[in-house]
Amino acid sequence: MRKNYFLFILLFIGLTNVNAQTPPCNLTGGSVYIDNSANPSMMNASVNGMSMYDYVWTDTNGVVISMANQTPFYTQWCVTITDNITGCDTTICQDCIASTGVCMCILIYMPVCGCDGVMYSNYCIADCADVPWVPAVSNGMPGGFLPCSTWTPQNGSPSCNVTIIGDSVPCTLPVVLEAFSSSTAPITNYVWTDASGVTLSSGNLLTVSIPGPYYVSVTDSTGCVDSAYINISTMPMDIYSIPNPPIICLGESIYLVHDTSYTNTNWNTGQSYNPITVFPTGDFTYVAEAIDANGCNRRGEIFVEVDSCNTSVSDFLLSLEIYPNPTEGSLFIDNKENYLYDISLIDITGKNVLKQSDLRGSSRIDVSSFNSGVYMLRVECISGSVFKKILIE
Repeated sequence: MRKNYFLFILLFIGLTNVNAQTPPCNLTGGSVYIDNSANPSMMNASVNGMSMYDYVWTDTNGVVISMANQTPFYTQWCVTITDNITGCDTTICQDCIASTGVCMCILIYMPVCGCDGVMYSNYCIADCADVPWVPAVSNGMPGGFLPCSTWTPQNGSPSCNVTIIGDSVPCTLPVVLEAFSSSTAPITNYVWTDASGVTLSSGNLLTVSIPGPYYVSVTDSTGCVDSAYINISTMPMDIYSIPNPPIICLGESIYLVHDTSYTNTNWNTGQSYNPITVFPTGDFTYVAEAIDANGCNRRGEIFVEVDSCNTSVSDFLLSLEIYPNPTEGSLFIDNKENYLYDISLIDITGKNVLKQSDLRGSSRIDVSSFNSGVYMLRVECISGSVFKKILIE
């Protein structure tokens, strides 16, 4: 009887211990923060801001990637956080999700594959979305690329990281660019392309003669792929105008000038000095090239808009008579409307060589002291101004 009593007690204790075991429990407060400011981007796991737990990061195949509370960003990850005291745990999984950031990106088509499986038009748009990317793979047709689903994400930064060595604002063109890879494995493929995706070279060097964006993609013997980008631009030259903005009436002149320290100026009008005064008969883009103090070629352009301004000067034009032309000594101006006006005589360099103000009716202008050549006579009144080409013999 006593023996049976002890067996009952032991059985009771055993049942009591079984019922007292801690059932499976969930760990609350677990979260993952992705720090995109780090290089590479880092994922940080914690529970209510505390990191004193056990962590197991795995990929979609269940392969353990890391057992620390933080790890370099990779796609389609899962992390299991376990409390060693209670045994409670939580598992957090997340695919690569693009942000909704808006950036100013260049309008070029050189697609890249984001870790979210989306083909972005260029790397800038993917970077703006905080999405890691690799270059899209050509399908062998001009401008054609394989679907981004063919890309297998790499963990962390590629070991074959490539950079482009060369001046993005060269003194002169052409310029030679060099692709340099940090890979310790042999490079098996270089592909240089322009903004349209046209292949330009399959070596580590590229000679560039035209400004614009250029891309290089490298592949090493381990299959690692990386790409880089550079935008080649020429050194701009500012051109200033009087009046500013460069909008004038038909028949008026405009004064154009760039940095006067530059040498060997050439304009697309055939003039080879700086500044210039021109009398455009229609809208025109004036282009100048010169050499700066460092011996670099500089180029600038300015668009001049010419308005007919008919409503403001037509009456004045009809009332004027200027003669004789050519002239040797005197120039006569007849104004039948008796308007009050000013005159200026301008030589071919744009310099005012004669100015008279507050004239009315008919006037005689003495030009006998001026050298022979072509001049522009500007007649201006309150309603506008007109120009007349004058030849002094």
